[in-house]
Amino acid sequence: MYRTLAKKLSNIFRQKHVTQKDIDAALLEIEKALIDADVALESINALKIHLMHKMSHLETIENLDIQSQLMNEVRQGLLELLESPTPPITIQPNKLHTIMFVGLQGAGKTTTCAKLANQLKTQGHHKILMCSTDTFRPAAMEQLKTLADSAQVDYFDANTSDAPESISAQAKAYAQNNQYQILIIDTAGRLEVDEARMNEAALIHKTVQPQECLYVIDSMIGQSALQVAKTFHKKLPLTGVILTKTDSDTKGGVALSVKQVTQKPILWLGSGEHIDQLEPFDPKQVVDQILDMGDIMTLAKRAEKHIDQDKAKQMTQRMQKGQFTFEDMLGMMDQMSALGGAKSILQMLPGSSQIPQHMLDMADDKKFIPIRALIESMTAKERNNPMLVFNQKTRQLRIKKGSGRTNSEFNELKKMYSKIEKMMSKMKKSRFKDQMANFMNPEN
Repeated sequence: MYRTLAKKLSNIFRQKHVTQKDIDAALLEIEKALIDADVALESINALKIHLMHKMSHLETIENLDIQSQLMNEVRQGLLELLESPTPPITIQPNKLHTIMFVGLQGAGKTTTCAKLANQLKTQGHHKILMCSTDTFRPAAMEQLKTLADSAQVDYFDANTSDAPESISAQAKAYAQNNQYQILIIDTAGRLEVDEARMNEAALIHKTVQPQECLYVIDSMIGQSALQVAKTFHKKLPLTGVILTKTDSDTKGGVALSVKQVTQKPILWLGSGEHIDQLEPFDPKQVVDQILDMGDIMTLAKRAEKHIDQDKAKQMTQRMQKGQFTFEDMLGMMDQMSALGGAKSILQMLPGSSQIPQHMLDMADDKKFIPIRALIESMTAKERNNPMLVFNQKTRQLRIKKGSGRTNSEFNELKKMYSKIEKMMSKMKKSRFKDQMANFMNPEN
């Protein structure tokens, strides 16, 4: 998500010997990198003040460790920009909690409403009602209704001829009369801020008096979005921010700027279109991404949630012995998909900003579609005995015909299998076996 900024910052710390002059130059490069990443000037100035204060006592330095010291101070400065003492949303029992969403059209606001409803439901809040007040865009209400079905929460059907504030009042009354715990109100978005729409949002807020007023902002939009954020902040009593499309290769400036501009905490990060792709905002993880330290914690959490540990252990044991089948390849693809895809995994690893773009492009999960189709066209015996397939042309012809795939796609499968098999052979000869055994069995 912060590939551009991460690459610029990581390059600053690559020299072996650092002097005060180097530090001054590094601070200037950091400022340039942040400007290039569309970070708001308020945020840049705040970080500069922090760094200049922390590094002012340094004179002439020839200590290699100064690189890590400077990186640590940059990290602490970024954390100060992003951290907030504000706790996440707390739902009081036996009391309706109203959440209002605002933001520009195209930021993913409507989808985020459903994502939050889904997350709150997984936390045990089952009486959730969603409502759209967007009478301007005909498909908006139908979209939210469909998303409500996906999240398995209720939807308030409104009369599109009613005024938005009237619809919100009706929805709140209905929620109260039917003992709902949470009411989520989606408001109309526009391509740009206009006085009429801002007044409409202010009137809805005045009508329903929500406990939360959340501003949804697209992470791919740069400085232009910050002026919009200031306008929303000035017109409405915002309580928090949700940053969307964080799986994109963006400059990263919005995350570093929006809190400084609105003085409101970032509460969640949204990625992708799936209903479960909303994660609580963790400043430490985001800063580590910015500084190219990877996002191993998020990767570990996803693994804990989605990976079958018993199957993974069995696969690891077979791989240690040099036993690798097409069934294992399917398992690996399933696991990568559960972790967000091969490209997403690579971008979460430390040093990911130095991975060439062509390698990231090669990790496109669409490339695995024909390989999966070929394997799924095999019999169980063939999946567990790759040589049976590679040594018999008649089987290859049947598999290609059954999957609808070409000779070149079959050859790609063969190349991939060969590469993984060679890697397994190297692991078998190395200390990998012992290392993996200790990892899988920490009590040993």
